[in-house]
Amino acid sequence: MNLRSRLTFAFFAISVVPLSAVTLYSHYSSERALRRAAEQQAQALAADMGHRMEWVTADLGRRMDRLWPEQVTEQADARPTRPAGPEGVRPQPSPSEAMAGHVAGTLGAIAPMLESLELVPTVTTPPAAPYSGSDRAPLPVPPPAEVDHSRRRPTAEETVARRDRVAAVADARKTVGTRKMVVEMSQVIAQALKPYASGNAGTSATEMAAWNKALADQIDRNVANLGPVETSQARSGAAAVGTAGGENSPRPQGAPGRVRAFTVLKGNAINTEVQRDGRPIGRISGTLNIDRLLHTVMSLNRRDRQEIPFAVDGDGHLHAPRASDETVIRSLGLASALPAGGISVRSVNDWVVATRKDPSGSTFGIARPIGDDVRELRRVSARNFGLGFALIALVFAGSIPLAGGMTRNLRTLMDGVQRLARGDLGTRVPVRSRDEFGRLGVAFNQMAENLAAHEKLVVEQERIKRELELCRQIQTEMLPHQPLRFGLAEARGLSIPAREVGGDFFNYFVLPDGGIALLVGDVSGKGVGAALLMANVQATLRARLPLEQDLATLADGLDHDLQAATPSEVYLTLFVGIVDPVRRVLRYVNAGHNTQFVLRRDGGLERLASTGRPLGLLAGAGYEERAVTLGESDQLFLYTDGMVEAESETGEFLGPERLESLLLEGLSTDVEALLARVELAVREFRGAAEPSDDATMMAFRFGPTPDVAASPGVNQTA
Repeated sequence: MNLRSRLTFAFFAISVVPLSAVTLYSHYSSERALRRAAEQQAQALAADMGHRMEWVTADLGRRMDRLWPEQVTEQADARPTRPAGPEGVRPQPSPSEAMAGHVAGTLGAIAPMLESLELVPTVTTPPAAPYSGSDRAPLPVPPPAEVDHSRRRPTAEETVARRDRVAAVADARKTVGTRKMVVEMSQVIAQALKPYASGNAGTSATEMAAWNKALADQIDRNVANLGPVETSQARSGAAAVGTAGGENSPRPQGAPGRVRAFTVLKGNAINTEVQRDGRPIGRISGTLNIDRLLHTVMSLNRRDRQEIPFAVDGDGHLHAPRASDETVIRSLGLASALPAGGISVRSVNDWVVATRKDPSGSTFGIARPIGDDVRELRRVSARNFGLGFALIALVFAGSIPLAGGMTRNLRTLMDGVQRLARGDLGTRVPVRSRDEFGRLGVAFNQMAENLAAHEKLVVEQERIKRELELCRQIQTEMLPHQPLRFGLAEARGLSIPAREVGGDFFNYFVLPDGGIALLVGDVSGKGVGAALLMANVQATLRARLPLEQDLATLADGLDHDLQAATPSEVYLTLFVGIVDPVRRVLRYVNAGHNTQFVLRRDGGLERLASTGRPLGLLAGAGYEERAVTLGESDQLFLYTDGMVEAESETGEFLGPERLESLLLEGLSTDVEALLARVELAVREFRGAAEPSDDATMMAFRFGPTPDVAASPGVNQTA
């Protein structure tokens, strides 16, 4: 995938995908908040309907409590007639009209909610014997005897009289029959509204007069069903009983007792029990028009958001304000799975439904449509997404030229890199801007220049490396390659080279007078200069030793020559010695070189210390020549500082002490074995560490050679 495709994909991933996610999340959150708000409002509306139902039923109960008229107690003796009054004087209403007015005024707006109304008094009839004629005169009850509150015992006559009065009252209170008056409220309403069926509406007074007239007609037709009710004599007897028994406070004869009513609503039946002084004196029963009652409750509900109120009565019948509302409720199946109690809220398709179980057995509900709100919310979300996508598309269209410029600059850089990789170090790319791509072009051009310079440097280093290798070869060729065997004497040398060319050297050769010259030196510094100086010194010594037998004078001459011909920082340490094979005496000068060793056959170690300063360093101090006698099988071990300065992997130096211990570990009459053992020990001590300087060593010994006879002409030079 190229860079432009990756940029396009990345732009899509960091813009369109987050926009879609944010839009979807916003829509989901808004819809959830909308549903939650609708559920809360529907729940509140359902609770309001429940409260209105409670208020209506409570008001109906209160009106039923006040419905029992005092005229009922007198209706048995009254006749439903209107006595004619004098002309110009308004006739007094008949008892039926008075009762109708009381019932109409008490029920009021609640009347249409009743299908029928029954007034059932509890009728008590006194014994037949006391009645005389047909005037329904009440049974005379003897007045209560005067009670003497002194402490005397009542006489037998007083006791019998009291017992007779109690029995008479008990007989009077026996209930012998019950009658009732039934008012069909639906018929009353229909009859009262007949004048208005043709559209002839009247005033409210006319409507009330028609209502009272229809109700009075119903009462007239049904009042005859009422039987005799409690009489004043019975009430007086009850009062006498209470006084005689001493259980109640005395009340004046004929005073009415307190009337109380108790109303119970269950299903579509409402029952009110009327009591006077704790005794039931009647019952009012009503049959509710559930449909009208529920419609009345639902009609008070507001429908500002097209909510549909509905109710399900105790028999499972659905009620709604309109037939179309019932159709919607049935199609949604909202009337099923009603809650057992409390308030329940659920969502069905695009409707939010809240239901509440009423104590009367009915269930009220509110179905609130949220489909339009949800669709509007979706349209808003889609519009916002479209606007966002259009903005992204606009930004994308504007970024295409920018991406094209970026990729064009990158292609130019890539072409330059390819030419540079093919070896065209003169490749340069044009810099057209000062942004990151411009700085990248500048860096590329600088890199190309550095590569060209580095290429020149590499070529130069290769040339120098070849020259150094040639110098190394020359230096190696200048060292002896074969051991020296002269008579009973034997000399052998070894150099462990470092990576750089150094100034170490060793040499041995036979002088014209039969002496054996031994040379070990080390020029300060490294490199070609040190190697050239080492070659020059070797040539000078080789030329002067045959002519100058005084080694101190020879060293002093070399000291002045080096100081005059070399820089001040260049100097040379040198051990030069001449061995007389006849007398077995070594004459030597140690010009600032390391202490050399003589290994005696008996295991002793003799040190050949320095006898003067390094050559070329503060010339003029002079040198001292010394001599040492070498016995049979004694060995002379000469070396440069590269041996004791060999560095291990941990940075530790070998040191003179370790070298002395190494030399004394095992004496051998074979110089080759000695050199090999020292070389192996040095390499093991150094390990993987690279040598920083050449390590040069040389061994010389006197000893018998049993197989080969010494001859002055054999291996006299190396």
